[in-house]
Amino acid sequence: MLKSLKDLLWLGTAVSLTLGAVLFTLDFTRSYDGLLQNLSSFIQTHKRSVTLSGAGLSNEASNFDTYTGLDILYGLRGWKLEGAEVSINGTVIPDAKDDGALPSGLYDQDLGLAVALLDLEEDYKAYSQLDKQGRLAKISFKLK
Repeated sequence: MLKSLKDLLWLGTAVSLTLGAVLFTLDFTRSYDGLLQNLSSFIQTHKRSVTLSGAGLSNEASNFDTYTGLDILYGLRGWKLEGAEVSINGTVIPDAKDDGALPSGLYDQDLGLAVALLDLEEDYKAYSQLDKQGRLAKISFKLK
C-alpha cells in the first residue's frame, strides 16, 4: 500500500513538472511571437537599405539611395553581417577582429574607422553591387 502511494506521488510530481514545462514553453512562444510581430514593421523599413528597387539581379553598381553619416554608422554592422564589403569614400572598412583582452574589442575596430571617415551630418550617395544570387556583395558610400 505504501509503495503504491509513493508511486502515485511520484507520478503526480512528474505530471506537474511536465505541465509546468509545457505552460512555460507556450508562454515563451507567445511572448516571442508578440516580439516578432512588433518588430516586423521596423525590419521591413530597414530592408530597403540593402535591396535595390527595380534593379533586378544585376551585378553592376547602381545608385539607389541617399544616407546621412549617422545612417551609415547605424547600418554598418548589418551590412557586414550579411557579408557585404562596405567602403566609405573609397576606403574599405575591414572586418572586425575579436580582441579577447577587451570586452568591446570585437566592434571597436570597424566602428572606429567608420567614425573617422564619416561626417555624421553630411549626406552620402550609396552605390551597391549584387552577386549572382542577388545578395548584396558590395556597398559604397561617397560624399555628395
